[in-house]
Amino acid sequence: MVNKTIYFCALLSIAVGYALLNFFILPFSNPSGPLLEQARAAYQEAAQSNNFFHRRQSLNRLLIIYHSLDKLYCPLQGNGALYSNLAETYFNLEQYPWAAFYFYQSKRLRPRDLEVEFKLKETLAKLNIPSTQSPSLLKKVFSFHFYLSLPERLEILCVFTFLFCSLASLWIWKNWARLKILVGSVALVNLLFFCSIIYSQYFEPIEGVLIHATHLYGEKNLNLALVTLQPLRGGSKVEVLESEEQGRVLKIRTTDHLIGFISQESIRFLRP
Repeated sequence: MVNKTIYFCALLSIAVGYALLNFFILPFSNPSGPLLEQARAAYQEAAQSNNFFHRRQSLNRLLIIYHSLDKLYCPLQGNGALYSNLAETYFNLEQYPWAAFYFYQSKRLRPRDLEVEFKLKETLAKLNIPSTQSPSLLKKVFSFHFYLSLPERLEILCVFTFLFCSLASLWIWKNWARLKILVGSVALVNLLFFCSIIYSQYFEPIEGVLIHATHLYGEKNLNLALVTLQPLRGGSKVEVLESEEQGRVLKIRTTDHLIGFISQESIRFLRP
């Protein structure tokens, strides 16, 4: 016979652990007040200034503050607002490749944000990069994987794991047939989100954005065998296939399915 006390203690431990995680850990991940106040002040100065040089000075100061926040808190499990602000600032400074990089980074955390999508297309238009994307079969079948960000999928997984434990415990106690079907359904959803997260963390292709124009070479020796005469444009997103020579040379694939080698100095990786 199943010991009900053990199951009750296990569920209570999960609930207490989740509460402690939210109460003690998550509050410390919020950006500090002074830096945010400095950011607001710099933004207001840039927005209200009619002097070109003074405006650029305020934007550059704002950029330094945003990078400090990114370095200090590294909000890869956040809502993407910081990366969107970074992209906006780079866009206003007319540094479009960097703007594209941070809009792509923000889009990973805000996949349903139409404003980020629009501004990314506007940035790519400034760089003369086409933004046409045909939905793949994977995106059609597993649409939730691309519709929800990684932090959102992690939260849903936690909720469904707790729900599965609760329903499974109740089913063991009561042994209802309908409850068994419900437990199986919750387990299936849980498995789908678990596989989605594992894929994002370990199997998803590594992507990056070129921060300046660079040639694509057919050999590891970057002095020989150009794949194309025209350099790849800064702001282009590429897939990183492998790293060579201690990471100084990368093998990449472009959106046009061209494969070649570039210097690592030309690219910044999009983080999961």
